[in-house]
Amino acid sequence: KSSLILDNRAICAIFHPEKSLPVMTASRILRYAQFLSSFDYTIIHQKSEKHTNADYLSRNPLPLPVNYVNCIDESQALQQFIINYISI
Repeated sequence: KSSLILDNRAICAIFHPEKSLPVMTASRILRYAQFLSSFDYTIIHQKSEKHTNADYLSRNPLPLPVNYVNCIDESQALQQFIINYISI
């Protein structure tokens, strides 16, 4: 059995395996729910403050190629600085 740890209460409610979907659900959400229904899982809500590992993994920059020429503008430099120094 797998666990999905989410920081969004609405998604937790929509995709909870023991609850039915609302009648006015978008077709994309229905497809996601149908796909997830083939798995045995539980959904766990975790506050965003305690969910920093997902933030890190989604913002972790890819390694640069060996022949990469460093030519970024100021906004990219600021974004890179923020990404590198996010408290985890």
